[in-house]
Amino acid sequence: MAIGKYCQICGRELLATECIAEVHGVVMTSPCMFEKVYGARTATRDETRAMVRHCAVCAAELPRPLPTRCPKCSAAVFAETGRATGAEVGGPPPLHLRGIAFLIDLGLIAVLTYGGALVLDMLQQTMLPKDLEAASLAELAILSFFIAFIGYHTLFGMIGR
Repeated sequence: MAIGKYCQICGRELLATECIAEVHGVVMTSPCMFEKVYGARTATRDETRAMVRHCAVCAAELPRPLPTRCPKCSAAVFAETGRATGAEVGGPPPLHLRGIAFLIDLGLIAVLTYGGALVLDMLQQTMLPKDLEAASLAELAILSFFIAFIGYHTLFGMIGR
């Protein structure tokens, strides 16, 4: 989805170094609108759209009431961001999708746990002197689970930010 090169609120040309975000189909730049949209109370879709004054593509001032397309360049005034379910972008996903994601995560952790337990068992058998007592496979599986669980969530938690 092309956002455009002008801010829809103030109409000025966006620099390549400026922080650009799209909220409810409206282009936001860091200095001009983040405080209003992300203040103490997050602005609603209608409030965000009410702030629009300029076309994001050609910076032409838009008439009131806002048209769906710019009268000067025919670009869409708002990028449609709603999903097929009508959910707002940035909102929490539906419960069934969260459940599926949880089951996928659990399956991946189980595979990592099994592989980790086998590796730890192999290392234990090859590296421990024969007179020392070895840990059982169940104990190694528990250790492997904690390593896999913490490692998995740490890694994907850092990637998701």
